[in-house]
Amino acid sequence: MPLPYLLFLEDMQLAMERIARYCAGLDFDSFCTNELVVDGVVRNLEVIGEAAKKVPPLVQQAHPALPWSQMYRMRNRISHEYFGLDLATVWRVATEHLPQNYPDLLRIVEAEQNRLP
Repeated sequence: MPLPYLLFLEDMQLAMERIARYCAGLDFDSFCTNELVVDGVVRNLEVIGEAAKKVPPLVQQAHPALPWSQMYRMRNRISHEYFGLDLATVWRVATEHLPQNYPDLLRIVEAEQNRLP
């Protein structure tokens, strides 16, 4: 039986992969004018943040490479302050931060999968 939090890590992985696909080939101006892409990226950032929050603190502490609390704070900002959403920040997270975090997340998923009996 899989570790329950492994599903949250896999959700984070899928959301990061979707964001990368949605933003591929776009520049910032194209991103800003494509409401479907913006909505898709924002939704998947929410998924990442919510899933990150559900990963147990001991697992987060064992894998400090990811900015767990920043991911959740981004989710809160998107969910509660959507009217003041800064697309430059969303773009920067999607195209700079997540590509750096993705390999770390893959290593974490693999390490946690290896803990399965």
